[in-house]
Amino acid sequence: MDAPQNLERAVFADGHEGFSGRHARTLDDKFRVVLPAGRWRDQFLEGGKLTFWIDCLALWTVRSFTSVTADVLSQERMGIVPDGTYGDLLEDTVDVTPDGQGRIVLPTDLRHEVGIGDKGAEVLLLGRGDRVEIWDKRRRDTDRATRPREAAARALRAIKY
Repeated sequence: MDAPQNLERAVFADGHEGFSGRHARTLDDKFRVVLPAGRWRDQFLEGGKLTFWIDCLALWTVRSFTSVTADVLSQERMGIVPDGTYGDLLEDTVDVTPDGQGRIVLPTDLRHEVGIGDKGAEVLLLGRGDRVEIWDKRRRDTDRATRPREAAARALRAIKY
């Protein structure tokens, strides 16, 4: 595969919080998940936005959500994404604020939309730069298994710094 001759460097917009890593959690009896202590939890002290995303839930800081929704609205207006995408995203979003122990509630409708069960459900919190993705553990393990490590290693070796 030939690489393009003109490579445009990605520039992270406001709202790219630098979330990275993987944290296993279990939903408690009130359907709450505990955010990792430290930087992750601190980013949500003023609250955040929780929404349906691609096969998972996404937890955004207010700043990162503002950035992504502006992008979605722009792309809808340009015809890149279907009409209604912006409105659907807003409709499927709830405000969340961690309690004193860093727990946020995952609403039933959003949980069930992405296959996250009820109390005791195993979930994974994955850092994705501008957001934290919340996955049903089994669903994520299956998704990850479809992309062998060697394929990922080949892709990383192809990146030009």
